[in-house]
Parts: sequence; structure tokens; C-alpha cells
Amino acid sequence: MAGFGSALVATLAPMGLWAGLWGVPALMLLLAWHARRSPADAQRPWRLARVGSLAMVLLALAGGSVVWVTGPQVLVPLPYWPALRVDTLGMTLLALSGLLGWVILRFASRYLEGDEGRSRLLSGLAGTLALVWWLATLESLLWVALVWSLSSFGVFGLLRFYRDRPAARLAAHKQFVVNRVADGLMGVALLLLYQALGTLEFGAMATRLGQLDGATPALTAAALCLVLVAVLRCALMPFHGWLLQVMEAPTPVSALLHAGVVNLGGFVLLRLTDLLLLVPAAQAVLVVLGGLSAALAALAMLTRVSIKLALAWSTTAQMGLMLLQIGLGAWNLALLHLLAHALYKAHAFLLAGSRAREPGLPAARNAVTVRVWLVGALVSLALVGGGALAAVGLGGASQLPVASVVALAWLAAGMVPALALASTGSRGQTVCLVGGLMLMLGGLHVAAHWVLSPVLPAAAGHIPGALVGIAFTTLALLFLAQILVLAQPQSALARWLHPHAFAGFHLDEWVTRALLRVWPVTLPRRQTRHHGFAWPRPSLRSSS
Repeated sequence: MAGFGSALVATLAPMGLWAGLWGVPALMLLLAWHARRSPADAQRPWRLARVGSLAMVLLALAGGSVVWVTGPQVLVPLPYWPALRVDTLGMTLLALSGLLGWVILRFASRYLEGDEGRSRLLSGLAGTLALVWWLATLESLLWVALVWSLSSFGVFGLLRFYRDRPAARLAAHKQFVVNRVADGLMGVALLLLYQALGTLEFGAMATRLGQLDGATPALTAAALCLVLVAVLRCALMPFHGWLLQVMEAPTPVSALLHAGVVNLGGFVLLRLTDLLLLVPAAQAVLVVLGGLSAALAALAMLTRVSIKLALAWSTTAQMGLMLLQIGLGAWNLALLHLLAHALYKAHAFLLAGSRAREPGLPAARNAVTVRVWLVGALVSLALVGGGALAAVGLGGASQLPVASVVALAWLAAGMVPALALASTGSRGQTVCLVGGLMLMLGGLHVAAHWVLSPVLPAAAGHIPGALVGIAFTTLALLFLAQILVLAQPQSALARWLHPHAFAGFHLDEWVTRALLRVWPVTLPRRQTRHHGFAWPRPSLRSSS
């Protein structure tokens, strides 16, 4: 009898999980359609949306429990219906997006009280969240590509929330074009992958890729296309302009976009790590483009006074660093970066308004000398290296190649904020704070390795020394530039660098002008300014 009960539970639990993972997002989409027709002051749709978000968190926890007991599963209760993959990677993103959705919806329900567009905001947020939840669990890359494309249309509608704002319409136009180019590259990648492997299911692709000794030309081209798709949709430079102009949309839209949509490119690449291992050229593109975007965006962020604009530049920099980590094979660290960035950025955007209303300016920092920065750098490097070696000791000697990469990525992510503390406290306090931060990151990395080892490859094999050298050189130059600029703000280098960094090194200007010559956008009849420069009238079409 006990055996019959266990078998019944083992049969019904996957079916119930499959029904929940399909049903809750479907009900959320139905709510999004219904919300557009509900009164602006209606509260019930907002409550239902928050309940749906909490339901996804509970489903993610249930799926994680199933995976913990039985291992990763592919759920196909119905024939000819898209399968769902239940593993730790997907359940982690599902829990994160459900939690962020609940917080953002709760904030948004009070943010636009009395606004006639409140119902449209709920519709866009609910629809986008539902598509992200499906993307986290779908087993087929074909369905992932379709849902990913549909979510970009949801973001397009949210960016045009205030249709009378020229900058909002321009941002939506650029986002639309960038995502359609990404859709085209994704279509090419799907055709090449199917031709080379005969399947687009993640599990079957991993099995067949593991049987190959090297990449065929079709697989190489497909991997490069997928990398470019991630670069475009993660808003890396020079395709970052629309992300900066998201500030024209309501704050909840910025929080959702920066925390739960832009980073989906990293998640999809983590699903395809077996393909990246076979194509060193794709890893090299990720390292080069990710490193350059992280460095340039970090310098541009230093010049910004606006809180939201600084956060937008920070997102571009962090997405570049995340893709750099994927290119170097630090899968677990890249996932931790994705999760930590999402939580931090949602919190920062939702609190940006209250911080902007604080009276006065923060107290001036103590003088920061080059010596202080260099000492802090050595302390951070020693702590990061110690944490990486500790992770190697717990994870096994085979992790040594990745440990050096992890140390490098930790150095990039944690050194600059840690060194900023050196100017506000004693050396002992600084060492304790930096040490605590790095030990915490080391513990999280080890935990991620234990949890995700059944899903992601443990290491990227032998990382080419040229890739590590490129990453190290890029981050070292960034660090030295920050030292010279922050320690000596009146130096000739700082005066020369500031106007270029403030303008984003003019990359967005060039891309936008080229785009508007090919595909102009209709804007209201008035001069449009964007972040310190004016768009020329001949490049735009005006509506009466």
C-alpha cells in the first residue's frame, strides 16, 4: 500500500507541477488582457497579479524540491505540447522573477494611483512577467526564442507608456529595431543548430554536443549568432542607447526591465554552455565585447549625477561583466552575478525617488590618494585569491583553471566598491569590510557550485591564455583610469576623459544617427534633446 501511495505521488506531482508552470503564466496573460479594460482605480486585478507572482515563487520552490530528490526532469504530460525543463537553473530564475514581480507590482499599484494609464501599466507588467516565467522553464530553444521575442514586444509597449514624450518614443523605436535584428540572428542560429544536430531540445542538444570532438562550421556560426543575440538584448555598447532612455517610462518599468528582462541573455547562454565549450571564437567575442562594454560603461557612470541614469550605465557595465564571466567559463559566478544584480537593481530603482528627494548633498569624502587605492587593490586581490583557492579546495583540484577566472571576475566586481570604502574609514575597518564581502562571495560561489553542478559544466576546460590576458588587461586599465580620475580629478587626463565619458564616448550618437537615416521615427513637432545633445531635425520625421 505504501508503495502504491509513493508511486501515485511520483506520478501526480510532476503532472501538478506541469499544470502549475503552464497554468499560472497563462492566467497572468489573461489578467493582462482583462486589465486593459478594467477601471483605472480597480484594485482587484493588482491583487490577483501579486497572487500570481507569489504562486510562481511557491512553484519554483516545489520544483526545486523535486529536483533535489529526483534530479532534473523534463515534463511532457501531453503529446505535441511544448515540454518544460525543471532544474535548478530554471527554478532559480523562476523564483527570482516571481519575487521581483510581487515587489514591483506592489510598488506600481500605489505609484500611479489616480493616473488614467494605471490599467495599461498593469497589463504590460503582467504580460511581460508571464512570458519571462515561461522562458525560464521551456525545454526547446525554438519556444524560448519565440517567447523571448514576444517579451520584447511587451517591453516596447511599456517604453511607450507616455506616448507624447519624444524621448520615450525614440527609446521604444531603438529597442524595437535592436530586438528585431536579434530575432533575425536567432532565426539563423536555430536553422544552423537544427541542421547540425537535428534537434532544438536543450537536453538532446547537450547529449549530441558531448559526442563531438570539435565544432563544425554550422555550429560555429550558430554560436556566434547566439552570442550576438545576447550582446544586443543585454544592451551592451554600442547598442545601449535605448536602455538609457528607459527613464522616460514609469519607475516600475525601469525596475522590471533592468532586473528581470535585460539579463535574460545571460540565462539563455547558460542553457547553451555545452555549445560555447566547443566554439572558442564565441567565448572570445563574449570576453572582448563584454570587457569593453563593462569598462566604458563604468567610466561613463562616474560622470553622472542623475541617480537613474547612473543606474542605467551600471546595468550596461554589469551585463558586460556577466557576459565576460560566461566567456571565461565561470558559469556559477555568472549566475550569481545575474541574481545579485537583479535584486540590487530592482531595489535601487524603486528607492531612487526617495533618495532624489533627500535634502542636500552627501558629505564630501576624505581625500583619496593613489597610495590608498593601490594598497586597497592589493588587499582586495589577496582576499579574492584566498577566496578562490578556498573554493578550489572545497570543489576539487579540477576547478583550478576556473578559480583563476573566478578570482579575476571577483576582482572586477568587488575591488572598486571596496576601495571606495578606504576613503571613509580606518584601514582596519576597510580590511574587515572587504574581507567579509569577499568571504561572503566565496561562500555563495561554493554553494552555487554544489547546487548547479548537475546542470552546468563544472569548468570550461583550459581557458586560452589570450582570453584571460584580454580580460585582465581591460580591467586593469579600467582600474588605473579610475584611480587617476578619482584621486586627481583636476589632472589633464581627467579633464580630457570627462567630456568623452559623459557623452558615452559618442557611440550611441553614431548608432542612433545611422538608424534614423535608415528607419526614421515619427516624433512630435518640437526640438528633442537627449542627455545633453540635440537630435538634428533632418534626421527625424515630424508629425503635425
